[in-house]
Amino acid sequence: MGYGIVTAFAKEGANIVITGRNLKKLEDAKEEIERLYNIEVLPVQADVNADADNEAVVKPVVERQLKSLVILMH
Repeated sequence: MGYGIVTAFAKEGANIVITGRNLKKLEDAKEEIERLYNIEVLPVQADVNADADNEAVVKPVVERQLKSLVILMH
């Protein structure tokens, strides 16, 4: 389901952030999505799950995304 949502946004031209546990899979997805849809993809390794402190897991993802936005705006 996640990949379907990502590709729907990518088809509309949105730059996206993708997360997952496996960095290699994220890098592969980044390359494919950027090639197919001519957008920018920021892959961030993160493991959101029922047993984790998800606030602590997600906070660095959001911070990294915000840094990317600031860089793009300059």
